[in-house]
Amino acid sequence: IMKKIYYNKDGFVCGRYPHNYPIDDENRFIEAEKEDFDKTLSCPVGYIWSVVNGKPELTLDPDENETKKRLDIEKGNQLATLKAYLSETDYVISKLNEVKLEDDTEYEKARAEYAEVLKKRKEARKRINELEAEGN
Repeated sequence: IMKKIYYNKDGFVCGRYPHNYPIDDENRFIEAEKEDFDKTLSCPVGYIWSVVNGKPELTLDPDENETKKRLDIEKGNQLATLKAYLSETDYVISKLNEVKLEDDTEYEKARAEYAEVLKKRKEARKRINELEAEGN
């Protein structure tokens, strides 16, 4: 099934994220297979769909302000997810501290049991620090 992909005079695909350019000329389109059409329905931050040599292609988004806004939103989402993970796994730290006070052998067993969580918490803290440093 072939589908029409409309694009504006600058070559940017119409009706797509992030700019949703309106169709300004009903005669300016390419026909593409459904899977190529469907690919143009989303794009990574900082990019935009264009028609290049008669085919849809991801190109850098020339609107730096829009790209910065979307990057800031993505960064905020990452920070929220990472901080939520730390919050959800805080019980592990409390449990390990309690066991450490009572029995060193049990502490080592518990530490081994939660080794993966501790590793992921360390990675999350490192990534949070990186993301927060990007803002400075």
